[in-house]
Amino acid sequence: MWECGRVRPVLRSLWLSYLAAERNGYRPGLLTALSELLAAVASVEDRDELAQVAFRAQERHGWDMRLREPLRAQVLRPYVREHVSEPQVIWWAIQTREHEPLKMHGRHDRFGGHAVIGAITYALALTGEPRWWRMLLGYRLSWVDYGTHHLDEGRGVVDGTVADYVLQLCAAVAITNQAPAGVIGAEQRDELAEMWSLLRDWVRYDAVGRPGDDFPRWCREQGSDHWVANHTTTRHYYYQA
Repeated sequence: MWECGRVRPVLRSLWLSYLAAERNGYRPGLLTALSELLAAVASVEDRDELAQVAFRAQERHGWDMRLREPLRAQVLRPYVREHVSEPQVIWWAIQTREHEPLKMHGRHDRFGGHAVIGAITYALALTGEPRWWRMLLGYRLSWVDYGTHHLDEGRGVVDGTVADYVLQLCAAVAITNQAPAGVIGAEQRDELAEMWSLLRDWVRYDAVGRPGDDFPRWCREQGSDHWVANHTTTRHYYYQA
C-alpha cells in the first residue's frame, strides 16, 4: 500500500483512486481521477502533504510510479520551489527526469561533465544519506543497461562503445566498495555482476568474429546465465545486425 502520511481522508481516497487508475492504464479514467484529485487540493497544506506522498511513492517504486504533468505543475513544482533543501530539489529533479534544475547550478556539472551524476555526487557529499549511494550506483547501471539492451538481437548491437560501459561498471564497482556496509543491496550487486558477465561475453564474441550471427545462442553455448543467454528466441526490434 502507498504511504499516505497525514493527508486528509478525502484527499487520501482520491489519491488511492488515482493510483488504481494508473495501474489499470485506462486513460479516460486516469485523467478523470487525476482531475478530481487536483480539484480537492484546497490549501497549501493539502498541496504539500500530497507532494510528499507522491515523492515517497516515487522513491519507493521508481519508474513504476508515474508523476503526470498536471500533478507536477500544480503540486510538485510549487512545493519544490518553496523548499530550500538543495538535495531535496536534486532528488526531485532526478526522480521525475526533469534535469533543468540541475543545470542551474554549475557545480553539479563538475563530475565527469555529467550534470546528473554530478548532482547526485554533490547531494551525497552534502548529506551522506544511503539513498544517494544507491541512486549513484543505479544511474551507472542504468547507463550500461540502456547501451546493451539490444544485445539479444541476432549478432548483437551496442549503443555507444564497450569501453565507455566498462568505465561505467568500474565506477559502479568503486561505488559498491566505498558505500557503507548494508547500503547496497543484493539486487544491485547481482545486477552489477550480470552486466560484467554480459560485457565479457560480448567482447569475446566480437573478438572471434561473431560466429553464427546469434549472440544469445553463443552465450548459452559458453554456459553463461545472464539475461541475453536466457533469450531463446532471436528478435529484431530495431536492427538487422
